[in-house]
Amino acid sequence: MSVQRKRQILIPKNRIFLIILILPYFKPASLEFISPNLDEIFNICRIFSFIFSVSIYLYNRNYSKMLICLTLYQLVLLISTILNNGDYWRLAVSCGTIISFSMLTEVVLKQNPQIFFNSIAFLYFILIPLDLILYLIYPGGFGRSSYYNANIYYFLSIRNGFAPLFIPIIVCLCIYSAFKNKKITCMTWITILCGSLRLLMTWSATGVVSWFILIMYIIFLYRKFIGRFIDILKYYFVFLTFQICFVFLRIQEHFSYIIEVMLHRSLTFTGRTEIWDYAYLLIKQSPVLGYGVYEGHGLIPRGNLYYYSHNGILEVLLQGGFIGLIIFFMLFIIAAIPLYKHRTHYIVGIISTGIFSLLVIMLAEATITDIQLYMLLVIGSCSPYIIKQLEFEIMHQKTEGTHRKKSKVGAAYVPDK
Repeated sequence: MSVQRKRQILIPKNRIFLIILILPYFKPASLEFISPNLDEIFNICRIFSFIFSVSIYLYNRNYSKMLICLTLYQLVLLISTILNNGDYWRLAVSCGTIISFSMLTEVVLKQNPQIFFNSIAFLYFILIPLDLILYLIYPGGFGRSSYYNANIYYFLSIRNGFAPLFIPIIVCLCIYSAFKNKKITCMTWITILCGSLRLLMTWSATGVVSWFILIMYIIFLYRKFIGRFIDILKYYFVFLTFQICFVFLRIQEHFSYIIEVMLHRSLTFTGRTEIWDYAYLLIKQSPVLGYGVYEGHGLIPRGNLYYYSHNGILEVLLQGGFIGLIIFFMLFIIAAIPLYKHRTHYIVGIISTGIFSLLVIMLAEATITDIQLYMLLVIGSCSPYIIKQLEFEIMHQKTEGTHRKKSKVGAAYVPDK
């Protein structure tokens, strides 16, 4: 038995086992209100998942640029946190969660992408409809933040936190359907419909906009010829344009009549521009390494409370300074290289659109610690492995025809050495 073959033994190939590994990372946010004991059990299980994920990644010794860069980014946050005497526990939890789940995602995607998407799909076939049902039963949620009273905890997330969770899941569901050699499976549509209803009922403006972008892509461009003309670099250009125009230059102030009189909306984006202005002042005082992962609920005072910056780029600058921002951008560049190389493939199109949708959310929310963001970046960096197995499965299905017996997921697929 070769060394490469021995290493593959440690890679999870059983869907149930993989679901058990990834479930603690997607712990429903409301568990601390529903059952504190179950919440603690999930936290303990996450430690087991952390140990297993890091162990199999280090054992395989197949280190990627994505994980090296992600580790460097967390190292910058560690140095900045030490220098500013920040919140070490919060840093440890965030760093351990992001890095270990990214390791697990990359290991499985490089060896058996199909089982990864099968596991994610199966998990959220249950969780998303359950989240909608529980919302209909308990529209007031299961609790509120002890600090931000407006933050209502629904089953899976707080109100503003559902879209950053749901959008990467939509991408995974579409890839899951592709492995079934279908455009979109019935179960995928049901899950997307349930999640969409939940998102629209609880309404987060930025989340709805990002969701709308992804849904419109799926309806009108996914697996269509015209979709090939939209690639990840164009998405990055559009995002940077939005960031510069709306967050830095404030061009919305030139359309005050349309926004305030016709649309009845605030030019401050619900007070966000005031928060951004204060963030600029803080960034100027510590531009190189920022302030690290800080204690409390943010650095920006507004009223009697403190807030995060409500913008992904500003939050990276606050926590890691310009050094952190450069490394953070490198994560997106690493993901973009294979996505641009395979830009004509429909799977790449849905991954790129998912990343762009999350970037749109980052214009108004500081979602830089959400593991779903890094999961999608790892999926982008591993897109060649996904395409290879997808094409293998489709070819195998055509060869066998409709009368072939169903084998275990990916059983006949041989990954790259």
